[in-house]
Amino acid sequence: MRKKQKGQSTVSYIIATSVMVVALFVPWGGQPSAVVQFLEGARALHAASTYNLSLP
Repeated sequence: MRKKQKGQSTVSYIIATSVMVVALFVPWGGQPSAVVQFLEGARALHAASTYNLSLP
């Protein structure tokens, strides 16, 4: 009984992890993936904040 439960939790973990990887890294509807969108936003924030911080 215990071995079957361990196998079921492993399969559930693999399925959930696979779904999350696909959702984050695969582009949907012609738009960049979620990770790419996040990195672009982080770059834009960095560019804007470093300019503001460089002002006297």
